[in-house]
Amino acid sequence: MDKPLIPKDEFPIFRNNPSLNFLDSAASSQKPESVINAMDEFYSTTYANIHRGMYKLSEQSTNLYEKAREKVAKLINAKPNEIIFTKSATESLNLLAYVLEPKSYAVSVMEHHSNFVPWQFMAKARKKPISYIDIDDEGFFRKLPKAGLYALSAASNVLGTINNIHGLCDEIRDNKGISVIDATQAVPHGKFDVKKEGCDFTAFSSHKMLGPTGIGVLYAKEGILDNAKPFLFGGDMIKSVSVEGTEFSDAPYKYEAGTPPIAEAIGLSAAIDLLEKTGMENIRNHEMALTKYAMESIENIKNISYYGPKDPRKKAGVISFNVSGMHANDVAYFLSAKNIAIRSGHHCAMPLHRRLNITGTARASFYVYNDKSDIDALADALGKLNFR
Repeated sequence: MDKPLIPKDEFPIFRNNPSLNFLDSAASSQKPESVINAMDEFYSTTYANIHRGMYKLSEQSTNLYEKAREKVAKLINAKPNEIIFTKSATESLNLLAYVLEPKSYAVSVMEHHSNFVPWQFMAKARKKPISYIDIDDEGFFRKLPKAGLYALSAASNVLGTINNIHGLCDEIRDNKGISVIDATQAVPHGKFDVKKEGCDFTAFSSHKMLGPTGIGVLYAKEGILDNAKPFLFGGDMIKSVSVEGTEFSDAPYKYEAGTPPIAEAIGLSAAIDLLEKTGMENIRNHEMALTKYAMESIENIKNISYYGPKDPRKKAGVISFNVSGMHANDVAYFLSAKNIAIRSGHHCAMPLHRRLNITGTARASFYVYNDKSDIDALADALGKLNFR
C-alpha cells in the first residue's frame, strides 16, 4: 500500500502527468507500456486479417488472436471455446439479451445500465414479466424471485459490494434459471473462477483491466448457446452459404461476425500477462488495503458520508461518497483542480441511486498503480473543501 503494486513509471500516462492522482479506474484503467508496445509491434510487424489467409502473416495473426482467447480462458478457468470476443462488456450483454428468450426476467436494482436496460427493453418488447431484485443498505441482494433469467453484478461499480456469486448461482440453478453475471468490476481485481462460481454467462471488459478499449469478453458455458440464434451476420461466422440457406459456425465463432478486434485481443493478452505476473490475489489484497485506508481517512472528515459495505473485505476498491451541501459534480471539479481524478454522477446506475434516495455520488476507485499517497491527496483535498 505504501507503493504501487505495479510501478507508475510502467505507465506512460504517469510519466507525462507526474502529479496526477488517478482515482477513476472503475470507469477505465490506465495502460502500461507493455500493452501499448504489444499492439504497436503487431501493427508494425505482423498485421493481417485472420482465419482465412493462407500466407504467413495471416497465420501469425490468427495464432496471436487465438492465443489471446486461450489466455482469457485460463484467467477465468474456462475453455477457449467458451470465450467470445465482442467490442465491449456492453455488447456482450446485449448479445445475450438478443439471443436468449427466457419466459421471465429478474434484474437487480444495483446493475449498471448495460445489465439493466437490455433486459428491461426485451421484457417489454417480448411481453414477458420482469422482476426487480431489491438490495439492503450495503448493497447485498435480498431474496431472489422465481425467474427464467437473472442479471446480477459480481461487484457494484458504485457501492463496491462484492456479492456471493457462487451461492446466488446455486440458488438460480435450483430455480431452473439462467445466470448472467456482470463481472466488469470483479475480473480485473481478483481471482474470478467461472467454474467455481457456477455461472452460465459472464461479461467483462478489457479496458478496465489494463487492456485497450474496443474489446470485451463473454463467457458462455459450453453448449449453452448451441441452439441459440446468431447476433450479427456476415463473414467468419458461417460454415456454408447458398441460395437455399446458411449453415452457421459453432460458438464462439458463430458470435464473432466480421473482422474481429485483432490488435485489441493482442493488447488484452499483454495486459493479462502483466496481471498474472503481479498476481490476482496480490491485486485483491492491495486494493483491500487501499480501500480500508481510504475509508479510515475520510470517515472523520466533516460533512462526508459514504455508501456501501463498511467491511473492506466485502468491498471492491470503490468508495462512493457525498459532501453535505455540495453536488457531486462540484466536488469532482474541485478535486480536478488539484490533479485528483475521480468520477461523479449516477455512474450509469440510476435505479441504484434512486433506491438510495440520492441523485448522484462522487466516486474514487483504486487499482494496481495507486498507493497511499493518492489517498492522502484525496483526504487532504476533501478536508480543505469542508473548511475553505
